[in-house]
Amino acid sequence: MTFCRTILASLTLASAVLAGGCGGGGAAAPAPPAAPVTSTPVISTPAPSAAAKPSGFFAMTGFNTTTAEKTEMLKLAYVNGMTSYVSWRDIEPAKGQFNFSKIDSDIALARSFGKKLTIGVFTGKDAIPDWVAAEGVKTWVSGQGKTLIYPTDMTFVSLWAARVRELGVRYGADGTVVQVTMCGAAGTLCGPRYPELPPGVVYADLLSAWSQVIAAYQTAFPNTYKNLEVHLSADGYGASLPVDLMAAIPKDAYIGPFAEFLSDVAPTDGSPAGAAFLTAAKGRAWCGFQMVSPLGDKVADAVRRGRSFGCNYFEIYVSDLRQQGAALAALVN
Repeated sequence: MTFCRTILASLTLASAVLAGGCGGGGAAAPAPPAAPVTSTPVISTPAPSAAAKPSGFFAMTGFNTTTAEKTEMLKLAYVNGMTSYVSWRDIEPAKGQFNFSKIDSDIALARSFGKKLTIGVFTGKDAIPDWVAAEGVKTWVSGQGKTLIYPTDMTFVSLWAARVRELGVRYGADGTVVQVTMCGAAGTLCGPRYPELPPGVVYADLLSAWSQVIAAYQTAFPNTYKNLEVHLSADGYGASLPVDLMAAIPKDAYIGPFAEFLSDVAPTDGSPAGAAFLTAAKGRAWCGFQMVSPLGDKVADAVRRGRSFGCNYFEIYVSDLRQQGAALAALVN
């Protein structure tokens, strides 16, 4: 309960804190000024007066998914939209030099079919720009040999908050962008999932760092749904981190839990991950899942399982959307 009160206070006050920089145990590191966007002009459609809830089947596109494949998916009547995930390295290869062309083109494509988009900028493995080292961002190397942001590094929090502001300026009022995936000092690709942790990480500091990242997203995208990954972590934390973070987020915020492990047999409400997801989703207006892998003729059963958890948003592999159309179309509400 003390943790929750601490993080709730941090969420409430984070806009002011982040504007002046974040620090721990020393002088606060000033947040860099937002750099001008150097890619194509902002393209947007009027945002609805209230946040549009992301729902239905979204094509899970990858870095190498072609425009032709995306077009094929968006033409399907039972597909509501697609994902547009990029890396921090892709959108800002040099400090202050932004390239949002991939997200912009995905927005234009989805809009042309009257469909929606979930966007996310990954900050984990293979996604970190080379220039952040010169800014003093602390990194570590995982057992798999991947360079990652140190989970409680406050220099990163300040830098990333400024980038989230850029994203909000560009896409916060875009009616095609129906959801934003919240990323931070990830242990894998994006969210608060840590298969391993470096030495010296203190749980309270981890909660504080992530709460400030969440607050930055909430400030940048107050009227857009956002998701936070729920998964297990190492060092005995289990799913405590996302559960504690979600517990501190006001119920009326457009934020819900999201998990990448849905199949026809998992999760179960009695498993640690399933129980954590249910706890995180309690009282929330939205929750969602990503399929754990291509599931073939089991994908419809996976959707039913996800709905049993109260969720109606599903990121599905292109191959399953293509090959299991009849079964998925039958599940459209």
